[in-house]
Amino acid sequence: MCEDDTQQQGSEQERDRAGNARSDETTSVPMVSVVVVHYNRPQLLEQALRSVANQTHPAARLEVVLVDDGSTTPEAVAYLDRLEAEGSWWRERGWLVLRQPNRYLGAARNAGWRAARGEWVLFMDDDNVAMPSLVRSSPVGRPPLAVRWSWRVG
Repeated sequence: MCEDDTQQQGSEQERDRAGNARSDETTSVPMVSVVVVHYNRPQLLEQALRSVANQTHPAARLEVVLVDDGSTTPEAVAYLDRLEAEGSWWRERGWLVLRQPNRYLGAARNAGWRAARGEWVLFMDDDNVAMPSLVRSSPVGRPPLAVRWSWRVG
């Protein structure tokens, strides 16, 4: 084996270690579900969803569950249809739209929470705009140092 081969092999090993480190870093970051509740405000919803899409939290560890709480306006229904269309940026991320009859905010949030797959769940309304570091800088975006669960019955 010549010196160039040894250097190339060492360089490949370094890239492998770096790739594994990035992979380990991504898997150590918690999966976060953002539940967004919507009713008849597609212009505001679009801003809210784009703000979540632009988070600094790793995209592979972020999901959005959009709960439409019975929107009735043609504009709102059309916007949801575009999100769910084949090839849309929404579908490419694997995010979810839940459509349900209007049952108000609490029921919509509960439906989103039940559908969420994340270790952590954040709730947003369709008129919120998240700063890019919201998920990453909140306690949700970092593993807890220690968590203690306890409860008493009776």
